Amino acid sequence: MDATTQRSAVLTEQQMATAKAAVSLWDRSTPAARAHPYLVAKGVQPYGVRQIGDRLLLPVRIDGQLRSLQLIGPDLVPRLMAGGGTAGGYQAIGTPGDLLCIAVDFATAASLHEATGHAVAVAFTADNLEAVARALRVRMPATTLVICADAGSDGSAQPTEATAVAREVGGVVALPDFGADRPAGATSFNDLFRLRGTPAVAAAIARVLAPPAPAAREGVVTALPPSAETASDGQTIARLAALSTLDYDRCREAAAERLNVRVSALDKAVAGARRSDNEPTVNFVEIAPSP
Repeated sequence: MDATTQRSAVLTEQQMATAKAAVSLWDRSTPAARAHPYLVAKGVQPYGVRQIGDRLLLPVRIDGQLRSLQLIGPDLVPRLMAGGGTAGGYQAIGTPGDLLCIAVDFATAASLHEATGHAVAVAFTADNLEAVARALRVRMPATTLVICADAGSDGSAQPTEATAVAREVGGVVALPDFGADRPAGATSFNDLFRLRGTPAVAAAIARVLAPPAPAAREGVVTALPPSAETASDGQTIARLAALSTLDYDRCREAAAERLNVRVSALDKAVAGARRSDNEPTVNFVEIAPSP
């Protein structure tokens, strides 16, 4: 066995050991108490979270299998188990329809779900965001993926990392909007949730999904939905299929021109995508809040 193969074998053994330890902890845990300091501080419910002692356990799953855990103690600091294979692993909150949000941390994800009702995947780390987005895109090719990023602490525009991930998977980026009187240190959707309430969070997500503004000629739209210029034909069709009948009618001519196809051909493709959207594409199990 050469050195590279040996390192790979050791890594696999470490990942297997971590997964086994995670399952053991999970099996001995109980539904998380809403009075846990982290949940109280963040103002969210314990969607799918369990607890052992004073530590919260957040599941990191890959292909439905528990591979690791993120643990959060009274100090409120999230920590992943050492040696786990977490690349592409996430925690699922809610049941996806034609839209799925992706967030880095649990508090942000729970805030988004509570405010919008949309399903959310927790990526756990910024470095894992792209791997999770890629995995979900493969499993849900027709679903609109919304990368929910933090606003820059200096008030800067959308983070380049989130933009790159969204471009890679044909998704869109949503940012919290605190307005002109943004409090110092407020950057995340959980901050927005606690400071401005659910309407502000829901509005931020709706803003990136809004249909394009009409052109001078009434009823004609000059732009496709967000990220259409960098999306594949299939991703563009999926976004058009997710629009309401009226919104689609407003942009179908401009969309057909951009795609260089006849309007009748586009109508058929969108109709086909809407039919396929009614078929289940992935087992993204909804987990209700713990009692």
